[in-house]
Amino acid sequence: MGFDDLLLKIGGLGRFQICFASLLLLPMCFLGCHNLLQNFTAIVPLHRCRLPWSDNQTMTYDRGLLLASVPLDGNQKPESCQRYTEAQSGVWSLNSTLYNNTEPCKDGWVYDKSVFSSTIVTEWDLVCDMRAMRQLAQSIYMVGVLAGSLAIGPLSDKFGRRAVMISSNVLMAVSGTCAAFLPGFASYCFFRSLCGMCLSGIALNIASLNLEWTPPNGRTLFAVLFSYSYTCGQMLLAGLAYIIRDWRWLQFAVTVPFFLFLLYLW
Repeated sequence: MGFDDLLLKIGGLGRFQICFASLLLLPMCFLGCHNLLQNFTAIVPLHRCRLPWSDNQTMTYDRGLLLASVPLDGNQKPESCQRYTEAQSGVWSLNSTLYNNTEPCKDGWVYDKSVFSSTIVTEWDLVCDMRAMRQLAQSIYMVGVLAGSLAIGPLSDKFGRRAVMISSNVLMAVSGTCAAFLPGFASYCFFRSLCGMCLSGIALNIASLNLEWTPPNGRTLFAVLFSYSYTCGQMLLAGLAYIIRDWRWLQFAVTVPFFLFLLYLW
């Protein structure tokens, strides 16, 4: 007698499968949050060069300072990576002879924080010459997802799905918290890559456990619910990002539930 036949003999799709699937699909919601997190934590706000002759400790993104201090680009918009070497006394266009009197943003940048109070871009100045670091952070995360996908199968076969899923959940909770509060960009990328590995460890085992413990006549439904739970997580992320405008606290908010999942995943 096969395992599918045994499930059908003892009742098929019942309360056990429904409770089992519901509890396992909850983590999938927050995996969806983690996977698209940088859509909000790595937003590039409007920015301009810091101006030592006018900006102080309470500086804001004041467009009134731009024409006299920042040149215009080819679209007649203020440059975000150049400034005049000194404040100009008039309003100058792109063709102005003073356009050559520019320099890079030697003193950093001023960001428009009217939408998000903080992102990884404003935290580590990932703009202009450093703008590629923003994409690098997401690429490193996806490398973690790939590495986890390759490693989880053999580990689950050797140690069991339950053990690997719980271990991945613990590591997700710890690494997500570290990514939120450690100060350096390198540490952020490292722990985000660990989050990517854990995402594979949790998602693949949840999918397998759900299908293995569900009779054939219920597998299509649970496979659809598996996908829907991930989609619900993406919608949940948009709501959380609307409420939480600081990237560190948003990162932590989508990580905290994994501490709670440990109360029942065992």
